[in-house]
Amino acid sequence: MSTKVDIPTAIAEFRKLLSTGEWGVPESAEHNTALVLLASACVGPNVRKIAGATGLPYDVVAHIGAQARRHKIWRADKVCAEWDDEENGGIALACDVACVMGLLTRK
Repeated sequence: MSTKVDIPTAIAEFRKLLSTGEWGVPESAEHNTALVLLASACVGPNVRKIAGATGLPYDVVAHIGAQARRHKIWRADKVCAEWDDEENGGIALACDVACVMGLLTRK
């Protein structure tokens, strides 16, 4: 059984979560990268849909998306991540953000 996700509500919750300061200041590279990755969990790895849902410029989302594909976080139409794991999801997301930003390599 699939769960229907209200995208605007999910994006608002992601923004609230990211505003704690641990993910950089709003509109920083860290913040935008985390927002794009989290949004992709809702709408899939679709740059156009993510840009529309988040309000981020298309070129910013496209750049983040290209790096997510390079590090195999996004594959075809699938997001390959374990961010929903209660114990390690935050660490997994932080590592994937670092990969997309070029600070780590995902193997």
